[in-house]
Amino acid sequence: MVSPNYPPNTIACGVGDFTRELSREIVKLGNEIVVIASDQYIAERRSVEEGIRVVPFGNHWNLLTLLKLFRFCMAEKFDCINLQYSSPLYGFSFKLFFPLLRLLSPVIISFHSLFGGPVYNKWIAGILIFFSSKQISTNEEVDHLLTKVPLLSKANWVSIPIGSNINRIKVTPEEAREKVVEKMGFKKDDLVLTHFGLYYPGKGVETMMEALGNLKREFSDFHLLMLGAVRPGQKDYYQSLVSLAEGYELGSFITWVGYQPEEDVSLFLSATDIYLVPYDQGVSSRRGSLMAGLSHALPIISTLPSIPFKYFKNNENLLLVPPRASSELQKAILDLMRNSEKRESLRSGAELLYRQFSWENIAEETVRFLKG
Repeated sequence: MVSPNYPPNTIACGVGDFTRELSREIVKLGNEIVVIASDQYIAERRSVEEGIRVVPFGNHWNLLTLLKLFRFCMAEKFDCINLQYSSPLYGFSFKLFFPLLRLLSPVIISFHSLFGGPVYNKWIAGILIFFSSKQISTNEEVDHLLTKVPLLSKANWVSIPIGSNINRIKVTPEEAREKVVEKMGFKKDDLVLTHFGLYYPGKGVETMMEALGNLKREFSDFHLLMLGAVRPGQKDYYQSLVSLAEGYELGSFITWVGYQPEEDVSLFLSATDIYLVPYDQGVSSRRGSLMAGLSHALPIISTLPSIPFKYFKNNENLLLVPPRASSELQKAILDLMRNSEKRESLRSGAELLYRQFSWENIAEETVRFLKG
């Protein structure tokens, strides 16, 4: 497995978290895994996991790193090499020549995204698709794009979704709520709203702040938890969100919790009455923050996707509104605030949907495809 930000790491990364969870499950099936990570892998904080060996490989994912990796793979004689791909994780030359590893072992690319960034990334994606042995799509957006690639054999690619990077602790919503209310000093009757994920543009936080800023005039018995780390290079953006919240006079309604250990995140999620993830580009199965909400069976409000989707059913397992539409988002939040029966119905729908995203199933499908 090649995954630069494999945790624990100084850089929080959904792809890295995904690789950790998938690796753990694949090992349970009787396999061994070597993870190629960056030097930012925090060795002193790691817990040794049987069957998983993590090898830090530097921080510059360029041609020199690839040559080093080529020699390493030649010595190790792996059954297959699986690149966890999102374009920003790797340098141009590393991506361009990565398929050369196919001279040593089958190369499988797991696409978490296909494009993004400079225009040349479209050409890079094409090279990775046509010169790798097989491809795995981890979400419906990549599925949609791969179906449009001419001459791509359907026998060589498969769609396998991601799961939640946050394991659910054993606690009832009532127990979690009592602990969180006491810990955070909320009013007992306040509804707990939560947003979770890395902070960077595109998450719809601006829309959410505008909606809540207007909503508080009609319903003020709520408190918003903002959970998550700041993505490197996004500190100014994070501060702009804090300022935006202050501009809407939401200071007393919001707690910026920041990065938290996994168990604490699960506790906060378990105490949540309404989960808000109003992505600017629409809901997607590639979103780890969405999976976290589904795995905790939360009433989720998100946004309508721009492509056909097979998992999400509006008003059944999610409540969906148009992207960047603060007035529609405001109405949806207010509706759920005033309708506990609808919240419970969405909880049931989310719990039923998440069964399709269990790590056990994901690992079994992945191993079957890698060995096939």
